[in-house]
Amino acid sequence: MGASPPNGAAPPLLKQNRRQFTIDRKAYDPLFRPFHRLNARTYDAQVDIGPTPSKIGPSGEGRDCGCRNRSDFKSSILTAAIVGTFIDALDSAINRAVPGSRDLRVFLEKQIGGKDTDLKKSLTDFLSKLFESKLFGGFLKNIPSWVPVNRKSFGPDFNPDGAHNVGDDGKEAEVEVEGVLNRSYQTHHHRPYTQWSRYYHWAFHLTPAVGFKHLVRVGELESPEDLKREVPDASVAEPSFDRAINIYDSASKFDKLTTVADFECLLDIGAFSQPPGDQHAELAHPGIFYEKTWPFWPMHGDYFWATGRYVYDCTHVTPSKKTDLDKPNAKPEDIELHPALINPVKAFATARYEAAVFDESDEPLPTVRFSFFSCRKGGYWDFDGDHLPFGNVDYEFAVDLPAAPSGDVAFDIGAIDDFALNTLVVRPRLLQKLEFAPYGSADDTIRWHTEPPKVEIVRPSDGSLPRMAKVTIPMSTVPKNKDGYGFTLSFAWLAPGVPTGVKKVTVKLDKMVFNRERADLRMTMAINGRTIFLSTANLSGRTLINPGDPLQNFPGSAGITLFLPPEKAVRISAHGAHRRGFGEFIEEKVTIDPAQPGDDPKSRTKDRRLAVGGVFNVSPEVQALLEKAAETKLGESIPKQLQGPFKDVIKIMDKEEVRKLLKAAVSDLVGQRRLVVWEKDVDFQESDAAKKDEIACAVAREMSIFPVDAKNFNNGPMGFVEFISRAANTFPDEQSRLNVQNMLVRLKDTGSAVTTVEFFARPAFQVEEEEFVVSQRNPGEVDYALTVSVTIADPDPPK
Repeated sequence: MGASPPNGAAPPLLKQNRRQFTIDRKAYDPLFRPFHRLNARTYDAQVDIGPTPSKIGPSGEGRDCGCRNRSDFKSSILTAAIVGTFIDALDSAINRAVPGSRDLRVFLEKQIGGKDTDLKKSLTDFLSKLFESKLFGGFLKNIPSWVPVNRKSFGPDFNPDGAHNVGDDGKEAEVEVEGVLNRSYQTHHHRPYTQWSRYYHWAFHLTPAVGFKHLVRVGELESPEDLKREVPDASVAEPSFDRAINIYDSASKFDKLTTVADFECLLDIGAFSQPPGDQHAELAHPGIFYEKTWPFWPMHGDYFWATGRYVYDCTHVTPSKKTDLDKPNAKPEDIELHPALINPVKAFATARYEAAVFDESDEPLPTVRFSFFSCRKGGYWDFDGDHLPFGNVDYEFAVDLPAAPSGDVAFDIGAIDDFALNTLVVRPRLLQKLEFAPYGSADDTIRWHTEPPKVEIVRPSDGSLPRMAKVTIPMSTVPKNKDGYGFTLSFAWLAPGVPTGVKKVTVKLDKMVFNRERADLRMTMAINGRTIFLSTANLSGRTLINPGDPLQNFPGSAGITLFLPPEKAVRISAHGAHRRGFGEFIEEKVTIDPAQPGDDPKSRTKDRRLAVGGVFNVSPEVQALLEKAAETKLGESIPKQLQGPFKDVIKIMDKEEVRKLLKAAVSDLVGQRRLVVWEKDVDFQESDAAKKDEIACAVAREMSIFPVDAKNFNNGPMGFVEFISRAANTFPDEQSRLNVQNMLVRLKDTGSAVTTVEFFARPAFQVEEEEFVVSQRNPGEVDYALTVSVTIADPDPPK
């Protein structure tokens, strides 16, 4: 006679626990907040005691830390020489009484306030700066794009007063943040230059938990550009617009404990994955986590922790509303305010409550899966120096275990001659499964470390089954020759025969229908954290059947099978871009200069690293001769044997008008072209006040014209399918039909195990090239429709 069913009971349905976490404790909440970083240095412990925080947000005055703007622009010597020649020509015209010439000179003099001791020099400086700043000055906001908060100008020193990113040793320290993700998407709008972006960034936008809200800069965060509303349809007098991304909602509308302004964390995908250009395949995966072997990636609704470099975003400016400027000779632009964020992310963690099959079990069990990811490489900034070293902190996390069956589980068994007992008592057993990154991927961009984290089960004092584990990440033991460390740690309770309520859910992406013909799409879709890369060269029509990753046939017509506990739901997201000029550039050019000694200098055009230097790229020897020869004809100064391929250039330069320019601007015309270096050219200020910002302005000029072609356009954003917090204007604007409980009710009422939902994403567009905020157009307009069908069933019976 066999054993009868056990008398143990499945745990009741979990509910959200809204109790606030503290610096060293977490409330049990596996459904919504399955983990918590313990004793984070940047957690404000005062909020555990009372309603008044002890930590305040950053001032936002990024100009004091190295941010630049158009007012810093300095014109080149070459332009000044050309303008000087123009003024000489204008004076000559006045002497010849050419009509209108004197009026023009008087008008120009008024622009600089009239007479001056050196009127020509003042006029030359004014006109040359006016001319170049209109063309190139706006790019100075990108030189640099990010600067560390609390830094003193461009030097190595930091102001420690109230600083969150300064350690006890006075050096820059990492900053941690934790909260719920409202957006998780790949950006497509940052300027793609490898010195400070190896590829596009992944943006994590989260609402910080109470202990981390001070990291959001207090005050108005929206810039004037964010508030612009272009009219896409002239026939509509007053169109309405909604935000697709709410990262810069005003924090000044809320108190410090309830602010809903999101906090941004940026991760350079190219720092740990091979970009398509390096793979010589533009439709290749842009990130390692798109491979179907990767367990999951953070998406909206997930609880999230990150640590990294705390910086100001120099490209996003909010004018200060101060009425009196307390700085000597200050101008309004001197106190522009910038939002704070983390870039690059050094490490992040997330977790999800779902179900999985373990080797010890033949049926899926409710599971908490905790995932940790870190990388020494950050893109424009790597974590391998004295500032922000990679392995200086062993992070500790409290991780919830899934709810266990209550008490012991008793099995009644029949009478067997050689077995005296008729009752077998089994206590549920905790299972653990550890999987290391890169999870079977062949991408060898970085070298991965594999060492088990330290896991301590927290034993309740009353002898009941534990509900939590303490996980310690051994960062201090990661060798210097390893770049990345990541793993997924799963917990489940084994109680054979006890009902779990887990359901088998199959999710199929049936079709995507676009509002117009599309070409060169780069879309990302996610199903409960499983990321899917959809890339197209051209679409023959507006409809895609079973949209997915053609490189892996993922998810294909069979869809993705999930095992979900009864409290969970299917979550869908989608975002992307229509690839244009910048997308072509970043996908089709490599990040590593292929040139070798003796190669054609043009080979550098095959990569995408910015260079500065003379218009004519000559050797140091030739450059020295040209500089010496600036006073005389080049043909008489340069030995014949060195003229070589420069004979035609020298003939042009020997003309009188060119020699006059050359005398003042030889350094702009000739010299060694060299690759731009972040620390020496971008996030850098000359010590000589007379040469202040000269290198940055040169980089800005190069940046504005590199690359230059007829298709030098920013990518066009696609609409969002996302739902948490402030919706991304997706309709329907919630996914409750895909909750397990609702699908079970539908199955009971209608007999149908299939739930089909069609999501509509509004069109998106970028307000301005330099701004991050994407807005969406009028209600009723549709960018694309995504149809999803979900089938719910019991798991397959045990074998």
